[in-house]
Amino acid sequence: MIGIVFYNLIVLAFMLFILRKLPLRYVLVILSVILACLNIRFAPFSLVEYLYALLDTPSVMSVLFASYYIAVFALRNRKITHKPPLSLGVQILYVLFGLYLYLSALGIAFVDIYFIDCPIKLVILCGFAFVLYLCNHLAGYMLLIALVCYMARLLGEIDVMSYCIDVLLWAYCVCGVIWHITKNTMHPQHPNNLL
Repeated sequence: MIGIVFYNLIVLAFMLFILRKLPLRYVLVILSVILACLNIRFAPFSLVEYLYALLDTPSVMSVLFASYYIAVFALRNRKITHKPPLSLGVQILYVLFGLYLYLSALGIAFVDIYFIDCPIKLVILCGFAFVLYLCNHLAGYMLLIALVCYMARLLGEIDVMSYCIDVLLWAYCVCGVIWHITKNTMHPQHPNNLL
């Protein structure tokens, strides 16, 4: 059940991102209609339940990033002085991390992270959190929150990697990196603006 709530939160953040240029009254009406349609049972299950069955439980990191975006949208009249947690550097790190996890699951990488002991996974993820922290402080803190959620078993007995990365987050980061590369190829900027 918590996965369905998480997917509603992620869809809400994604729709807010798409509709951010519209006036607030239109955004609220469109969001209400979309969330209602996602949760109405057309067949034995609703659309969000089908999404949950297809992709399994979203990671805590996806939910934290979505919650951050919803909070920024709600406080859009205030000036925010830090970089967003899904900056280009964080997206590149997540693309590389997800690619390594995928290759290790296929048996192509040196070490299959899924088959090593949990304390070693936690050390690897703490190192990844440190690298994320160096790239973006907020993203590093969010990964530490995801690890605390794992210790509290918020999502039950799933692997610690599933708390930190999922298919949606990885696909979003891949699309973000590709979009940034194509945007900079068409409209070059100063090289220091990449990260």
